[in-house]
Amino acid sequence: AVDPSVDESYGAVASFGGNLTVAGSTFAHTKSVGGNNAIATGFDIVEAGVAEGGAICNEFGGSLTLSSSNFDDNQAIGGNNDSATGPIAHAGAGFGAGIFSGFGGNGITGIGPDTLTVTSSLFTQNTAQGGNDNTATASVIALSGVGTGGGIMNYAGSSASISGSALIGNPSTGGNNNTAAGSGTAFA
Repeated sequence: AVDPSVDESYGAVASFGGNLTVAGSTFAHTKSVGGNNAIATGFDIVEAGVAEGGAICNEFGGSLTLSSSNFDDNQAIGGNNDSATGPIAHAGAGFGAGIFSGFGGNGITGIGPDTLTVTSSLFTQNTAQGGNDNTATASVIALSGVGTGGGIMNYAGSSASISGSALIGNPSTGGNNNTAAGSGTAFA
């Protein structure tokens, strides 16, 4: 089971445990924006104010096959003044402005792995931006106000194969005044 995700946002397409095939498509100017002033506490994966997959989010044992597609100027923007506490805690993070794939088969949720296959695709000017004034406290990993994966973020329990594709000018930027703490790995 997955613990709370409070004021979390997903982009144009979200697939949770499904099989998704995308071919010959364009994702432009889509946005995922995490909420503000959220508080979440739990016993496994806990998220507050997180934005995942500005264009596409693939999670919880999902399979995403993508070919001959373009991703331009999509955004994943983390929220502000959020707080998350749990073994895995994310607060105000912006994950994967083009594609976010994660939370499959990570040993906590008890589900199968995510798979991501990308061929002959172009990712340009997608931005992952972390929020400000967030706090994450965790015993395994705490991510607070981070921006990760401007083009693609492949995370916990996900495998990725990317071929014949280009990722050009996809920045990731962390926010300001964030705190990450606990006995695990912490990034702010």
